[in-house]
Amino acid sequence: MTSQQLEKICEKIESKENWFHERDAYAKGINPVIYQELPKAAPDFRISVPFARKAIQQFSGYMMRSGSITYSGGFFESTLKPIFDANDEELVSAMEFVSALKYGVTYELHYSDNNGKDKVFYPIPTNQGLPVYSTDLRPRLTGFYWLRKVEEECILTFYDATTQTEWRKPEKAKDWSAPVVVMHGYGQVPVNIGYISDDHENLFDHVKDLIDFYDKLVSGDIANESQRYVNALLLLADRMDTITTDESGRTSADRLREIMMLDGLGDEPAKKVAYLTKNIPTEFISFACKTIYDHIHDMTPMIDQRDDSLGQASGVAMEYRLLPFEYKAADIEANWSRFLQNRIYMIAGVTKGLGGAVDGVTEVQINFKRNLPKNLAEIADTMSKLVGLVSEETLLRLLPSTVVPDIAEELARIDATKPDMAMPVKAI
Repeated sequence: MTSQQLEKICEKIESKENWFHERDAYAKGINPVIYQELPKAAPDFRISVPFARKAIQQFSGYMMRSGSITYSGGFFESTLKPIFDANDEELVSAMEFVSALKYGVTYELHYSDNNGKDKVFYPIPTNQGLPVYSTDLRPRLTGFYWLRKVEEECILTFYDATTQTEWRKPEKAKDWSAPVVVMHGYGQVPVNIGYISDDHENLFDHVKDLIDFYDKLVSGDIANESQRYVNALLLLADRMDTITTDESGRTSADRLREIMMLDGLGDEPAKKVAYLTKNIPTEFISFACKTIYDHIHDMTPMIDQRDDSLGQASGVAMEYRLLPFEYKAADIEANWSRFLQNRIYMIAGVTKGLGGAVDGVTEVQINFKRNLPKNLAEIADTMSKLVGLVSEETLLRLLPSTVVPDIAEELARIDATKPDMAMPVKAI
């Protein structure tokens, strides 16, 4: 490729830099729109309410807490588990999940280290990647560009199904270096791409306008108006002069009393002060804030911890209240499981290429466990009523995984604690 072609690829990657920075800001709770307007006369409060940050924390905590995703199967125990442990799979997956919630996509690079002995996977910063797809009805990943700056040098790497090609350009150079080509042995583009939705959107872009509007309500109609009212009182007090007199012997207080701006500033014991005030429609502002607040939670959807009825509801009622949240989590799980499965296939592919055994790779099971609060007293009552009507295994499935993580193991424990019912044999 020519230097001009490489520059165009770099420009394409860098063209979305502002978009990524904006999503980063929302994810940190520093909503950028409220800060973009030019400074105004005081008071000029800029308050950003971190809705996007709250949504990301809720879904990542609900779906990606420690132990929430487990694997089982012979290939996992024999091959994947040591590789996962060496790569801190649980922590890496959580990092990538948050990235997908923020940007709608995450990139994971696979490569071999230590002369091919160690299999490594780690996220590529999302703003540094550019995937290349085929034009088929079902597009296939045919290549991937990774652009990064190391000290004073730009490095661009292109991965395809068999090789990785790397170009370098010092900061002050005009042209890129000659390409360095290396075989990687994965049999496919060694980049795993994960999404949280079919349309490849992030978690909060569809409610971003509502978040911006809520920020303006809180900043303008609440914070600024409250400060304007306080400033008006303080300003009036500062300007009140009861000592200095004019040519007619009147003080500032006398003049304000004459024009009926202040009433009751005489020397009598009861001193009433009447202020010229602005009526702020507090009820309407409160109604508008609550309406937008509810819309943001409903459309994301998020759990509203301010809803006191959640803690008072029964287990079944609570599950119904959280149903939209669970539906969204299930949709995310369907897309995220593809990402995790493809990771396994990529590791199996390079293992096979290096002469390793890959038997049972398709039998690896990925188990998702939700971090949803359960009413154990209610579940126990239901289980007691079902004793004798359904099997012990069915009863155990009613319990959350935090109580019974492995049903087969728990059944074995139950059998081991049952008394021996065999009849004794009498000697003749």
